[in-house]
Amino acid sequence: MTEETVQENKVLPYTWTQTRKDVTLIVKIPKPVRSRDLEVIVTKTNFSVRLKGEKGYIAKGEFYKTVKEDHVWHLDDGTDLYIELVKVDTTDMGYRWKCACKGDPEVDTWKLHPDDGAFEDYDYETRMGVLKMMQDDEKKGLLPGGVSKESLLKQSK
Repeated sequence: MTEETVQENKVLPYTWTQTRKDVTLIVKIPKPVRSRDLEVIVTKTNFSVRLKGEKGYIAKGEFYKTVKEDHVWHLDDGTDLYIELVKVDTTDMGYRWKCACKGDPEVDTWKLHPDDGAFEDYDYETRMGVLKMMQDDEKKGLLPGGVSKESLLKQSK
């Protein structure tokens, strides 16, 4: 097997989701535990999870990109550990993570439907660009999507 094949077949000890602003890791704990039984360490660049007093890790890794110091974790049903992370880079190109941790199989995020998010979630430069395009279309008598009022009226007859 090539390294690439091994990489694609890698079974992760967690699943993950992302939005424009955050990443959530869901770590599967092998047996029901209480929060106090876990050692969860999260920094700007990596995380690790293990049972207190044990040497081996349930999950650990270096994040694909840097996250903010603020994070929250909670245990659901004693077996699902949710780690909520806040992204540092939320610009248009930077917010799409290909994977949760470096070395994990990568996802082509451009094939996925992005979370459009609220207008205020976008950075200042992007918001100003969108507003300018809307004003330009309005001056040209265009409706949202660049459709002219005249062509819309013709289609409706």
